[in-house]
Amino acid sequence: AWAREREEEYRREKEAREESQRLFEKRVEQSRKERDEEWKRITGEWGGFTNDEGGMVEYEGALALRELSEIGGMLVDEVVGPLQLNKKGREYDGIIQCPDAVILLEFKRRLTRAAVQKFVDQQLSGFLGDFPGMVNGRAYYGAVVGASVDAAAEALARKNGLFVIRIPANRKVQILNNKAKMLAREKIAPKAPAIKTRPAR
Repeated sequence: AWAREREEEYRREKEAREESQRLFEKRVEQSRKERDEEWKRITGEWGGFTNDEGGMVEYEGALALRELSEIGGMLVDEVVGPLQLNKKGREYDGIIQCPDAVILLEFKRRLTRAAVQKFVDQQLSGFLGDFPGMVNGRAYYGAVVGASVDAAAEALARKNGLFVIRIPANRKVQILNNKAKMLAREKIAPKAPAIKTRPAR
């Protein structure tokens, strides 16, 4: 009788373990599907996240870049964005923070030569003026990011020493140009202005 009871107890324990494993695998599969759908939304369907000028929404772009562990041989601490200056209301798509560098980001659904030129002419210099102290003695770089990247845009970005990044539909961030030119190194670190980030829409 004791042997039969022990066998029955073992059977119930085995069934409980199998049921627990089945539920665990089901949750893992559901989590994987949700993650895949999120990545598809972020990297495969940029059209639903563009502004009137065709720029990628900064939140989704920054989220996609968080898989980066390094860029240009530099370790990545965090990806932040978008940034908005309180008084002037001027905005920047985001930055990559590294221990010894800050990389200003520009996101576009389709990265064109005109978008790169505008970034070079306005954003790169404007950021240092609007956010004094943000670089804080570190090296300063620029990076342009697109779901698609025109050849002329990539060529101009390379010429200007920018990182060039593509985020295709297969989820994997592609660094097309991983050798950027240091644009500045702030020697004096004045107090940085208050920064606010827009709430996710």
